[in-house]
Amino acid sequence: KKLSPKKARWQDFLAELDYVIEHRPGKANVVADALSRKAKFASISTVLGDLPTRIKEGLGHDPVAK
Repeated sequence: KKLSPKKARWQDFLAELDYVIEHRPGKANVVADALSRKAKFASISTVLGDLPTRIKEGLGHDPVAK
């Protein structure tokens, strides 16, 4: 199956990272499970304040992220 250009870029990006994916059943991962299932908790995952700006500034100083 051929990947879309966007998915191919993600695949290339992720291939350079060192990571491990571990499955956690819903019972073992109750925080993520609750946030993904309860619409009224959606506001908990909202980014507030200057966090996006601080992330962008930090990435500007990271030689790997450039």
